[in-house]
Amino acid sequence: VRHISSLGTNASQAYIKDRIKHYADLYGVSAEEMTEVIDCESGGNPRALGDSGKSRGLVQINRDYHPDISDNQAFDIDFSLDFLAENLAKGNGKWWTCWRNLQ
Repeated sequence: VRHISSLGTNASQAYIKDRIKHYADLYGVSAEEMTEVIDCESGGNPRALGDSGKSRGLVQINRDYHPDISDNQAFDIDFSLDFLAENLAKGNGKWWTCWRNLQ
């Protein structure tokens, strides 16, 4: 079950790095790969907007493809990292342009 972190979007890069490791370990995916996707997608900015405002947050969750995910969820660090790690583990890395570019 995904949750909304108490820190929301106000976190240090050290916190984000720690949470990347947590979710990578939880889902058995590469923290380095997650970091590369995040750096490319949002520059590590939990408040990033892309694709004319359609992609939101640290991992750029696109509202057209994921209408069930709210802005609060997409901008939440823990929610978005959990979303990325779980989907990398499921083989859905192709959802992220940056992941495809790394292959």
